[in-house]
Amino acid sequence: MLRKRNNPKLRAIALMAIIVIGTLSCNKKKETTPETTVKSEVLSLKTIDIEPLKINDITIVPKIHFNKMETNIVNKKIENNDPNTSILNENDILLIKTKIDTAKNETYAIYFGIGMSLDPHFSIFNNDSLVGVIEGVELSIPGNGTLYSNGHTNNLYNEFRAWELVSNKLEEIKQPLQYVGLKTVALSDFAIHADTLQQFTVATITKGDSIELLVQENDFFLIRNAHNLVGWWKIDDPLKSKQVNNLFYLGD
Repeated sequence: MLRKRNNPKLRAIALMAIIVIGTLSCNKKKETTPETTVKSEVLSLKTIDIEPLKINDITIVPKIHFNKMETNIVNKKIENNDPNTSILNENDILLIKTKIDTAKNETYAIYFGIGMSLDPHFSIFNNDSLVGVIEGVELSIPGNGTLYSNGHTNNLYNEFRAWELVSNKLEEIKQPLQYVGLKTVALSDFAIHADTLQQFTVATITKGDSIELLVQENDFFLIRNAHNLVGWWKIDDPLKSKQVNNLFYLGD
């Protein structure tokens, strides 16, 4: 977990070190850590592509990834005899029936729908009872008890989120920072700072520069420039940035 530091220079250096270490870790091969050790069957994922959606002139292909060893594939529009029709929309699709945790016997029905105003989401039921709804265009259920979602829908960018069942209700696993991973370009000149107090300038971004938005903390984004300098920037507009390309609210 990243913590705020009194010395802004030290905080910037620490953040850069974390990012470099993370990048190096991703590039390593044939190494296994306790966090990445999973049963072999959990890695045997199958994918269903759902009918493409067009939102604000952007075409999106929703997907669901799941453990094929513990899943009954349905992938059909719900019928009148579906026990959950009173809660769902008539055009919703029953995708699969699967185990969220392969170590347990509970089976869950996973539906996909777009609501009344193109809001893609996945609805999860257990024994005809709604466990929770996850907004997004992709959902992964590897069978380890955690669900992983992502999607640029009703938010500023493609958010990655994690979920777990608590007393058979879906709850988000909150992260200290929100990963962004948006590679884009600057639309105007602006500065990035050593911390969110914006008292020390790390670098100036020039219009047209290639940049990467790494993580988000409230209204601030950690940005890396082409020279691998890293600093914080406060978003200029919560609906559509005029300083960073492709950072905009998609939804209603």
